[in-house]
Amino acid sequence: MKILVIDDEEATESLFRQRFKDEIKEGLFDFQFASSGEQAIDKIGELENPNAVLILSDINMPGMSGLQLLKQLKTDIPLMPVMMVTAYGDEANHKKAMAYNADGFINKPIDFAALKEKILKFTLNEGTAGEKGEKQQLVVTSRILVVDDEPALEALIRQKFRKQIRNKEMDFTFAYNGVEALNILKENEDIGIVLTDINMPEMDGLTLLAKLKEQDRLYRSVVISAYGDMENIRTAMNLGASDFITKPIDLKDLETTLEKIREQYICLKAGAEAQQNVILYEKELEIASHIQTTFIPNNFTPFPDNNKLELFGKMFAAQSVCGDFFDFFPIGDHQLGFVIADVSGKGVPAALFMVMSKTLLRSTALANPSPEKCMREVSHYLTYNNESMMFVTAFYGILDINTGHLTYCDAGHLPPYISSIDGTIKKIPKDKGIALGILDDLALENSLFQKKTMQLQKGDTIVLYTDGVTVAVNPNMDVYPENNFTNLIKASTNNPLTEFIDNVRNDIEVFAEGANQYDDITLLCLRWNG
Repeated sequence: MKILVIDDEEATESLFRQRFKDEIKEGLFDFQFASSGEQAIDKIGELENPNAVLILSDINMPGMSGLQLLKQLKTDIPLMPVMMVTAYGDEANHKKAMAYNADGFINKPIDFAALKEKILKFTLNEGTAGEKGEKQQLVVTSRILVVDDEPALEALIRQKFRKQIRNKEMDFTFAYNGVEALNILKENEDIGIVLTDINMPEMDGLTLLAKLKEQDRLYRSVVISAYGDMENIRTAMNLGASDFITKPIDLKDLETTLEKIREQYICLKAGAEAQQNVILYEKELEIASHIQTTFIPNNFTPFPDNNKLELFGKMFAAQSVCGDFFDFFPIGDHQLGFVIADVSGKGVPAALFMVMSKTLLRSTALANPSPEKCMREVSHYLTYNNESMMFVTAFYGILDINTGHLTYCDAGHLPPYISSIDGTIKKIPKDKGIALGILDDLALENSLFQKKTMQLQKGDTIVLYTDGVTVAVNPNMDVYPENNFTNLIKASTNNPLTEFIDNVRNDIEVFAEGANQYDDITLLCLRWNG
C-alpha cells in the first residue's frame, strides 16, 4: 500500500519509519512524505495512479492547511482516498473534514497500532478508489407526527411509505387534532417532524404551530392547506412551518416534501448535538487551561534575598491549552535549574504530554544535578511505552547565581540567545542533541545528550524561546523575520524583562496582521547581574 504522509513536524518521517520498520521491510507499506500541502500537491502530480495512494494528512499546517488540501484533492481527484489527522475533541475541524468527504480520521496523539489497523482495514474493505463500492450508511429513523382529522389519511400514508417504514427510515404516529398532538409530543421527545392540517376541531393547526413555537425542542413542521389558501399558509410559515402541501394531497409531492424535511431535521439535530459538544468541550478546555496555568511558575523570585538574578517568562497558547512549557527551581542555595520545552503537536494531546514531561523533568532534575544525565533519564521514561510517538524538544540549564557559571544540555531545541550589556548578541552553541522521547539513550554506549559549560558576564541576558516565534506568519504566509526578534533583543539589553517579552508578543501580532497564531509561543529570560 502506497501512503503519502503530510505533516510539518520534522520528526514525523523518522517516527513513521521507525514505528513501521517491519511493515516497510515486508513491503506491506510504502511511505512517502511531504512537509506541506503545497509539496504534497507537487508529489501527487508526479504519481501515475493517484487513486492507488492513500493520503494521510495533518490538519494544522502553515501555508495550505490539511482541510484546504482535502478540499482540493476531492475536487480534482474525487476518488483519491484521504484520511485526516485531527486533535482529540476537535469537533469543528472534524465536521469540516466530513463535509469535504474525508475517508477516515486518526486522532492525535497517534495510536500507531490503531493506525496500522485502519490502514489495513481500508486496504481490505475499500480497495483502491477505482474499485470502491457504495459505503454502508447508518440508517437514521425519523419519527413523524401526522395531525389530521381525516381517518383515511393514516391508511394512505402507511401504504405510500411502507418501504420507508419497513427500512426503519420513517416511523409515523397519528393524532386527530392539536390537543391530542401536544399530548403525544409531550410524551415523545424524539418526534422531530410534524405534518399538520390547518382546519381541525378542538385545536387547529395554526394554534398547534404557535404552541410548538413556545416549546424548547428541535422540530420541523409541514402544513396541509386547501389549494389557494395563501393567507393561512403565510400565517403558518410565520409561525415556523418549514414547508406546505395543498389538498387534494399529491402523494408524490408529499413523499418529496417529507424526504426534504427529514434531511433538514437530521442536519438540524446533528448541528445541535455538535454545538452542545463544542460547548461542553470548551468548558472542559477552560478548566484544563486553568489547571495547566497552575503548573507554570508565576513567582519569579526564586532567591528573594539575592539580587544577582532577574527572571521572567510567559506562554501564549495557539489554542486553549499549550504544548510548550518553561520551569525553574532552586538547586541548593545558589544554583537555579531552568528549562524551556516544546511538545510535538498542539492542543489537548500536547498539553497532556506537556504536564507529564514537565513533572518528570522537574522531579528528575531535583534528584540529579547533572543536566545530561537528567535529559537521558527523562528521555528514557518518555520513550518507554510511547505508542503515540510524541516527543519534546528541551533546553535545560543550571546557573550558579554567585559566579555566573552556566552548565547546560540541549535536547533538540532552538538555541537560546545571550545578550550582553554592550548590545552584542550571540546564540548558545548547539550540540545536536536529539528530542526527548524518540530514542532510549540509556541503551546507547555514547550518550545522545552532552553537557556544555560557559561563563556569563555581568549583565548578560539569556533569551529562551519556542518555535512559535520563528514560524509566526501573516496573511501572505510570510514568516516572521528573525531580524525583528534579534533587534528587539538588542534594544532590550537594559530594559525590564517583562517589557521585552511584551514587545516581542506585540511585534509578532503587528506582523501577523490578524492571521491566526499557528503555534504556541513561549519566552523565558534570565539576566545575571553579577
